[in-house]
Parts: sequence; structure tokens; C-alpha cells
Amino acid sequence: MLHVCLLPIVIIMVIAVHFYTLRIPHVNNLEGEEIDFELEAEKYLKGDTVNSKVIPFWPGFLSKDFFYVSLFMIFFFYLVSFHFNFAMDPINFDPANAAKTPTHIYPEWYFLWQYEILRGFFFDIGPLKAADIGALAMAFAGISLFFMPLYDRSDVVAPAHKRKGFFVWFWLLIIDLIILTVYGKLPPTGFNAWIGFFSSVGFLVLLLVVLPIITIRERKANK
Repeated sequence: MLHVCLLPIVIIMVIAVHFYTLRIPHVNNLEGEEIDFELEAEKYLKGDTVNSKVIPFWPGFLSKDFFYVSLFMIFFFYLVSFHFNFAMDPINFDPANAAKTPTHIYPEWYFLWQYEILRGFFFDIGPLKAADIGALAMAFAGISLFFMPLYDRSDVVAPAHKRKGFFVWFWLLIIDLIILTVYGKLPPTGFNAWIGFFSSVGFLVLLLVVLPIITIRERKANK
């Protein structure tokens, strides 16, 4: 009920709100440039579309979204119609056997990074058991991105490629998540266990330590 009915409705509502907010002036500036939108709109309405820095919502802005959606749907229908099992694990096709438990159980691919954080802490630290540390780390990872405004203390409004420290941080986070996803499907033994541990610690450090330091330095440099 939740993921079949409720979540799709919520997603559709969020998309509707997204399209509504795009009609509000002053929100569509990816470069973070200070623009006099009234002046630029006046230029556009007078026919100076080349020098104007604004475009109409329709068809100029919305047609771009239609293009991306159409491109996505081409691959989506191709995969659904001809390669529907491309993301399925081979173990899903084994006959059910209540008397046999798979040697290595793991979740779907999109939860592998979080699953690897759960089992990344495989040794006790003082009175804290490894299972408890992993459970706390996984719980935090599940909600961590909701608190991004608290980690990012910078008042710089600019795309990532114009914020050098943030740009490096972003790609380090992506690489770390890819490593967590890859190793989340592998048995946590030997070298794999240590890779998972350092990647799990790296994820937490990148969010809780590195990002606040980078953004605080940005804020001080911008004064």
C-alpha cells in the first residue's frame, strides 16, 4: 500500500509543486548570478531575446523537461519490455526452499550502501557492541541527507563547479557511495570487511566533519 499507492501520489504532488515554483520569478538561476529579473524580462518582451538572461516558462523552460522525460522513457520502456530482469539478482530465480538459507543475504541494489554501513563496523568499541554501532550508523545514514542545510554552513550561492572545496567533497562522497554499494553485495570477510569499515567511516566523516569545515571556510572567505 505504501510504495504502490501512497508514495506515487506523494511524488506526483511534489512534481506539481516543483512545476508551480518554477513559475515564481528569481528561482531559475543556476550560476548564482545577481540578475535584475524585471529588467531582463523587459528586454525579452521587447524582442531582445539574445541579450536577455530570462526565458519564458513555456515553451522555453518546460520543453527542456519534456525532452529529458522523453529520453528517460525511451530507455525505461526498452528495459521494461525487453530486459525486465536486468537489475534482478540471479538468486531471485532459485526455487524457494524453506529448509535452506542463502549463504549471503543482502538487500536490493539501492539499499546496498546503507547495508554496508550497517555491517561495516565489525568489532566492538569499548562497551558498544559492533551490531549496535552499525545499527546507529545505518539509522543516521538513512536520514543524514535530510540535514544537509545543517552541514552546509556557507552563504555562497553558486553551482558546485564554482565552489572548489565543495566540488571535491561532492565527488568524494559519490565515490564513497559507489564503493559502499559495490562492497555491500560482497561477503564481509577479510579485505572486504576493512574496505567496508573505512568506507562507512568515510561517509560519516565526509558529512559530519569535512562538509561543515569546507562551508565554514567558504563563509569566512566570502566576508
